[in-house]
Amino acid sequence: MIRRKTSAGRGKSWKDMPVIKLKSTAGLKPFDSKKALADRDKVAMALAESIMEGDQEAFLEIMAAYIENLNKAGLAREAHIGRKTIYRILDKEANPRLGTIMAFMQAV
Repeated sequence: MIRRKTSAGRGKSWKDMPVIKLKSTAGLKPFDSKKALADRDKVAMALAESIMEGDQEAFLEIMAAYIENLNKAGLAREAHIGRKTIYRILDKEANPRLGTIMAFMQAV
């Protein structure tokens, strides 16, 4: 019978790592994502850029974040799509139709 080697124990642990102190946060400003998502031009540029790069996942994430920041019923009226469709877009498994995306883009 062939004898198998046992694997060696772990060499390092996170407990062995030195603690690193960060620099002061004096020059940093808090980032408010709601304020950035309120700017339609920035959102439209980000959506267009994700289309140009062919990044469907980024497009859906930007679209969902923008919708979360808005009045969903008002967006549904403006885009002429159902409110339930808006909520379906927010689902992580969402795969909206081209017509839905076009209506959303015209509303943005």
